[in-house]
Amino acid sequence: MRRAYCVGRWEVPENPRAYPAASRERSEQDGLERVLMSRFFYRLGDSLPRVYEAQIRGWRGLLVEDVNHDGGCLIEEKLFYSDQISEDLVWLGRQDMDIYEKIEPLKWWFSKRQLRDIKLKTDRTTRRTFYYLEYEVTLKLVDDEMTFEITIPRDGMFKDGHAKPEGDNPIRQTCLFDCSADFKLINTVD
Repeated sequence: MRRAYCVGRWEVPENPRAYPAASRERSEQDGLERVLMSRFFYRLGDSLPRVYEAQIRGWRGLLVEDVNHDGGCLIEEKLFYSDQISEDLVWLGRQDMDIYEKIEPLKWWFSKRQLRDIKLKTDRTTRRTFYYLEYEVTLKLVDDEMTFEITIPRDGMFKDGHAKPEGDNPIRQTCLFDCSADFKLINTVD
């Protein structure tokens, strides 16, 4: 692969002082300071099979006021790419890094009905109420067709250690992404 794709994860860094103050944002949901860091689906130079899948998990705290009561909510996942870097945990706001945000994020629309089993949480520090949901973004690559799928357990929580960590009947949606220019064809002679 000559171009690597990643999503950004707002993560609490082990050493917050290793990142400039401008990189840290305080979460509205739980008040913790987080930094937007890279999580790549694969590494530059990887030789991927014709059919390939990779997953990255994350979480969202959808504030109650952000969930449209007559419709639902939109979950956007910023997609980044690089032709030179494919390291995880790189701050995505650094100007000297060759990691670029795609113009259009990945978008999934969820109805209020789909989210009805997700539990509300109220943080003691911020006193904000939000829907806590864990989700997984899966990159599915078949030849040069790239699909991104989001999976959300019905109750919003993965059960690690279970045969089906996403539980029964999870919420799934997909979106297609054109990546045909990101492949390098290699001719071999026997």
